[in-house]
Amino acid sequence: MATKIARAGWTDPRRAYQRCRAGLNKRSIIFAQRALLRSYDPHLKRLIIFITPGWNEPRGGVRSIVSIYEETKKLHRLHQSKALLCTIADDELRLKYTWFKNRHYILQLADVMNYFSELEEMLIHVPECYIDRFVAMAKAELMDTLRRIPALRFNILLQNIDLIQDQDVEALKSLGPTTCTTAHQRYSTVETRASLGVPLHHLSVCGGAAQYRYVRYRKKEGLMIVSADEHPEKKRILDTIAANNPHLVVRVIQGIKYTEYLRLVGKAKWCLTFGEGLDHYFIETVFCGGVSFAVYNDRFFTPEFKTLETVYDNLQQLEEKISTDLLRLDHESVFVPYQKRQFEIVSNIYKHAEYCRNVGEFYRGNYSFP
Repeated sequence: MATKIARAGWTDPRRAYQRCRAGLNKRSIIFAQRALLRSYDPHLKRLIIFITPGWNEPRGGVRSIVSIYEETKKLHRLHQSKALLCTIADDELRLKYTWFKNRHYILQLADVMNYFSELEEMLIHVPECYIDRFVAMAKAELMDTLRRIPALRFNILLQNIDLIQDQDVEALKSLGPTTCTTAHQRYSTVETRASLGVPLHHLSVCGGAAQYRYVRYRKKEGLMIVSADEHPEKKRILDTIAANNPHLVVRVIQGIKYTEYLRLVGKAKWCLTFGEGLDHYFIETVFCGGVSFAVYNDRFFTPEFKTLETVYDNLQQLEEKISTDLLRLDHESVFVPYQKRQFEIVSNIYKHAEYCRNVGEFYRGNYSFP
């Protein structure tokens, strides 16, 4: 396989990957990553690294990381750094994400650190759930390399406030100056900045209404998409919905590519999320003309979502009311104005141009909470 990749040539790594992806194994991935790394100037002075998960399945967190990476690359004239996606040592090896359309390749952090020996400035973005693992790897393998970099700093990618609770933020801060960027408006607060003890900046997430194809009620199908999140009450609730709404097709989103997922979102009238509530399932369904159902979670939802009938106070209320609400809302004269209410609230929070500006302000050092 290594010979096969070499023959394909890395002047066009995308073409090389397409030629050999069917047979990629661990050895081939390592060879391909190192071959790709050699296409960069080893005398590079400035570098931005995004630690990204090795799994290759639909996850909103991965899409968010890749989006920030993409916007960062567009801002090269501002920060004058190369940007790379990297996995850490104990994660699954991955050369490329294949579940959504992209041209990005993933390298190994240790290889990158060994290759660029003349770095003067480096920023490492660390997802909140990877803090402990990253710090452990850094202390075990990278300390000498990190100490050689005069201007080294870190940024926590805070995409889920619940996932940072058990992470040792102080250990990361001990490695160098640290900041934090947030995905949700709800926890982009002075209180979060104080609890973490680092400058905090709100990014939001990629996408706004203009990024999606809006499908009107009359072209929708009697389909409810359901988030892949695990939940102890999930099966019972879905069984109740199916029993009370026999003509409704319920589809749990699993094992499909992002393009197929978006196709289903466009067809679906409804979405039920068992995740944090205000997640990609909820948001993308609304932007595609559907109605979303969730339980109100005050760590993610902002107060205006309490005015929505399909954002319930608790799981018991959801179970008691959702079947009746599905029947009540499934009339154009009721569905359309209610969907418009959801759309206005969501689109007021998620604006692509604003998100892009927020990323730029981060690299300028203009933080929401310095």
